[in-house]
Amino acid sequence: MARSPLRDRRGRRQPEEAFERQVVALAALYGWRGYHTRKSYGVVMGVHREDAFGWPDWAFWHPRKQRFLLRELKARGRHLMPSQRLVIAELQACGVDAKAWWPDDLQEILETFTA
Repeated sequence: MARSPLRDRRGRRQPEEAFERQVVALAALYGWRGYHTRKSYGVVMGVHREDAFGWPDWAFWHPRKQRFLLRELKARGRHLMPSQRLVIAELQACGVDAKAWWPDDLQEILETFTA
């Protein structure tokens, strides 16, 4: 039986960086493009403080499919900060495809990238 790409050889859950690498690899495999800004430690700006600290990790787009989405990637057991919940909810209210993904969302991730 093939192991999940989001688990290590011993079946343990992978940390957030490994999860991020897997999501990016899947996006590339299915022709998506993406952008990510690493944390700037004090240099991040927004109109309001929560704007910058709540902004999702990744922007993905697929020109041929004409799709754009924002995703916050979280390791298993990690929760969204209040500013992340606020910004994602506000983006959704504006019609943006924004949400968080955790490693247990593998099926949804595959469905999103293959739709």
